[in-house]
Amino acid sequence: MKKNIIVIFSLMLVVNLWSEFEFFANNPARFAERDLREIRVPGFNLELNVKNSLFSWDNLEIFDTSQYDNGSLMSNSDKQIFTAADLTFDANIEAELLGFGYKNWDFSSKVITSADLYLLDKQFSEIVFYGNQVDTEYQTKAGDNSKAYGWVRSSLQYSHPQELFIGMLHPRLKNYLESKAWGNLLNAMPIYLGALLNVDYSLAVAEVVESRQNFASTSTANYYDYKIKAKHSDADSGGKIDLSLGLGAEISLMENANLHFGLNDLFAKLEFEDLAGITYQATFVDSLDYLNEDYEVLDESTQNDSLRYSSHQIDIKPSVLLGLEYSPWPQWQFQAKYDGRDYSANQGFSVAAGYQVLDYLPVKLLMGSNHGAFFTEFQTGINFAKFDFDLAFSNNSGLFNSAKGLGFRTGMRFRF
Repeated sequence: MKKNIIVIFSLMLVVNLWSEFEFFANNPARFAERDLREIRVPGFNLELNVKNSLFSWDNLEIFDTSQYDNGSLMSNSDKQIFTAADLTFDANIEAELLGFGYKNWDFSSKVITSADLYLLDKQFSEIVFYGNQVDTEYQTKAGDNSKAYGWVRSSLQYSHPQELFIGMLHPRLKNYLESKAWGNLLNAMPIYLGALLNVDYSLAVAEVVESRQNFASTSTANYYDYKIKAKHSDADSGGKIDLSLGLGAEISLMENANLHFGLNDLFAKLEFEDLAGITYQATFVDSLDYLNEDYEVLDESTQNDSLRYSSHQIDIKPSVLLGLEYSPWPQWQFQAKYDGRDYSANQGFSVAAGYQVLDYLPVKLLMGSNHGAFFTEFQTGINFAKFDFDLAFSNNSGLFNSAKGLGFRTGMRFRF
């Protein structure tokens, strides 16, 4: 039992396996100056992210039941772990099936899955450990809006190989900029532009449409009411093909300093057809009327698993990328960015500092915040002119054994 629990909560920690460690990999303008061909090795360019909101590695000892054999009770500090917040579970997986590039063109095809699950309400945990108040109704929605879905995304990216300048927009604007000291500086900044086309094919989905739990205790009765309504893909379900767009820009502010901007997932959505549905409702009422010989406890449930939904759509929010990179010395690199992709493990704000230990051995330390959760990552690898192998380890919401998330990333590619 203990082993099974450890395995379950190990999966609820963060693990990251990321394709190519380019800090601004979501900017389609980044290939403008690439003058070679590139192949990314299938099976080595992956991303896997799994995390939970409550438990770290150190917390797993709570589930060792042998410590309670002598009659001892769970400590208050252990109870506080369970009641600190709602228990949620999130997972993101990306596996690149095919990836290659030729100069300023690039193509990739990958399978993407995402899960966002609301498993346990904090209020329910508080009742379990500290009891409930009489004549008070409790309402929770554990499971509500939980969903998991997957799709195949094939992306064609193009980076314009020639540098552009702001003054090219209109002759009058060019003349105006040339008349100002700051305008000459602004007009001298090269700009590279890029665009991408995403073709998304929906694979599978499972979503809880409604989930609620009502319960209460009075001096004369106890009752509990539970309802869940969900929809999911099955063998008769199908997906649709949808298109989305992305744009990007890279601006050279000065020598060895670049500003990055990207806007992706424009008009992105996932559409499904003919989904299966299920509803389940259970009611329990005990009026504590023990003096009535004919009284029976009400304990009934109903289930309907023959429902069908003709269509279902998941809207993917447009994502914004903003960032800055600067190399003051040949061996040093500093970076900062905001990545707003909902389905990305590294969304949020992050900063990084990299150092080239040897010509082929870089190291980088990254720190960031993902929805208020602090994370760190250490990156290294072997980088030659024709071959890259990258490796990284990360911690989420803590360090080492106290982390609620642990990460590992790897990527491999050949250039020729």
